Amino acid sequence: MYQSKLKDEQIDGLFDAMQQLQTKEEFYRFFEDISTVSEIKALAQRMEVAKMLDQDQTYTEIVKKGFDHIRLPVDFRSFTDDKGILDEKSFMRIDNIINMANNEGLAVMLDFHAWYDLNTEKGDSERFIAIWKNVAERYKDYSNLLLFELINEPHTTEGGDLSMGKLMNLQNEAIEAIRA
Repeated sequence: MYQSKLKDEQIDGLFDAMQQLQTKEEFYRFFEDISTVSEIKALAQRMEVAKMLDQDQTYTEIVKKGFDHIRLPVDFRSFTDDKGILDEKSFMRIDNIINMANNEGLAVMLDFHAWYDLNTEKGDSERFIAIWKNVAERYKDYSNLLLFELINEPHTTEGGDLSMGKLMNLQNEAIEAIRA
């Protein structure tokens, strides 16, 4: 059975509510209530690009559709050791995606994705900084068509393990490591 990293009571509730929707009008009303227009448009664009890539369409065809960037979500923990050292074979695949997209004029948002437990694990902040330092070193000669999203949708809790202040400090440390 599939074990999602997203699974929790709130998301179960969201999915249960979505399963009750039957018409497009119900979907429009539902999403207008819970999302901003830009959030829904961003999801629709991601879906469009995913469909195109699934149909083996090239980045050229994606550009022809009017897109100017792609977001590349990466769980960097899967491609690095405990000290943040990059796995060469895995990063060659990421390099290939970035290069193919950049060659067509598409910017790539390299998105540090799926580190849900960064909020609680002790010692992970050092690995997080080390990963960004190594990623920055790897891509230092790339053009401004490569962008870094330091951490996707961080979850902060005031007084918790990852407060807003700690998150800001962590991001500032990552920026310093990238610019070093």
